[in-house]
Formats: sequence, structure tokens, C-alpha cells
Amino acid sequence: MDWFHLQKEKNILWEMDTVYWNRVAPILFPIVGRLKNDAYHFNSLSYKLGQHGFARESEFEVVESNETSLVLKLASDAQTLAVYPFHFELIISYELDGSTLKSRNQLKNTGKDSLFASFGAHPGFHLEHHISEYSIHIPGAKKLKRHLIDQGLYTGEFEWVHFDQGGFLKLDDSYFEKDAIVFKHEQMQKMELYHKNSQLLSMEIQGEEAPYWGIWKKKGAPFICLEPWWGLADSTNFEGDLSDKEGINVVIPNETRSFEYSISIA
Repeated sequence: MDWFHLQKEKNILWEMDTVYWNRVAPILFPIVGRLKNDAYHFNSLSYKLGQHGFARESEFEVVESNETSLVLKLASDAQTLAVYPFHFELIISYELDGSTLKSRNQLKNTGKDSLFASFGAHPGFHLEHHISEYSIHIPGAKKLKRHLIDQGLYTGEFEWVHFDQGGFLKLDDSYFEKDAIVFKHEQMQKMELYHKNSQLLSMEIQGEEAPYWGIWKKKGAPFICLEPWWGLADSTNFEGDLSDKEGINVVIPNETRSFEYSISIA
């Protein structure tokens, strides 16, 4: 996936690199993050499922494509049902409107029983300068709880992340030694990336609020990911059914659930 800025003659998104990160903007479905032991339980049965689910490894059907929009579809089949026992149709729509990329993601339950799922966006953005020159701006933020992760699972511990009076968090690689910076239920609609005093881009939720947000990069890597999530990784002490998982979304038969966001370039 490419998104090229004609005036600045550069890619907005991270370009795949096997040295740092071999992905660009994966779709996280039907889970976000890791499951404990890479497995989950549903209706007394156990299923294996890798980090972030199978959508990022799947081949989507191209439904529609033109100069400014793209519509993709992933539907349940024998392969998905073996690891995820739900019938679904996932429609991913991208629309370029000037300097804004709009993403509408619709999950339809095509089965006869309730479906349990998570969804997340994971776009990586190229950084041309050292990470210390960048800041994250969250309007109105003063201090937020960062929920801590150990080997991909939430420990139940947290630490405070302090923003300056303008709602800016100056970035540093030390923030990412404990994995992603994750915020829960902070009523955030927008997250912006700044280089020094100049805004580079803004990620904003359209419609239903994303209850979880992540900020992630690899140490020393020239990219950063801003991630709105409708779902969450397991905690270290979770032993329950998928239906009891923190942050899980329930979609009843024939219902369609939408997860929408936009990325605007300054």
C-alpha cells in the first residue's frame, strides 16, 4: 500500500523494510494484539490464533477500484472457520478526499449466532528525522494512564504519561522499551503527529469512538504507528471465554458494525 505526497515527493506511509518492519498498514481482525498462549476459548472449544489475527495475512477481493477509492472484501471460508468459528463479511473502503484518506470498515455477521470480534488500524508513518524531534498532540490531554505490557499481554499495571500545557508529548525511544504506549477509555477522537512546531498529520475517528489507542515504534526505526483500536490484547490473568474478553465487540446476526477513521495530511 502506497500513499504518495506529490508536492513533497515522498511517501506518507512507511515503506516495507525487512530490517525494521515488514508491514505498512495492517488490518487487525478478528483480534487486536496477542492472545494469552496465542489461543482463545469459545463454547468450551479452544482455537489457536496469532497476534492481530488473520486479516493482515489474508488476500482480500477487490470489489471496486478507481483513482480515488478502493473497496476490498474478506469473507469467512473453510480456512477462517477452522480458527475463528464465525461467519462474517468484512468490507474495507478507502476514499481519498484531497489530502484526507477516509477509511470505512464494515463488519457484517452473516451467521445465525452472535459474532465476537475486535478491529484495529495499524498504519506506520515514515520519519525523516530523529524521534526526539517529534511530538504527539492529543487535544486537551494533561496526563493519561499508560497501560503496561509484558510480552504482548497487559499486566494490570499502569504509569502516568504527562503532556505539556498544550497537550503535547515529546517522543523518545525510551517510551517504547516496554512495547506500545496504550491508552484506554480516554474519550479520544483525534491524535496528531508533529515535527517540531509543524503538524504533519492527524488521525481522527469518524462515528463510533475508538475506546483504545496505541502508539508504537521499534527502537531506532524511522517510523511510528498511530493506532485506533476497537479491541485489546489479553491480560496476563485472563482465562475466560472469548465472549468475556475485555473490549470485545458483539455483532448479532445480520447486523453490520462500522469502524471508521480518517488520516489527514497537513
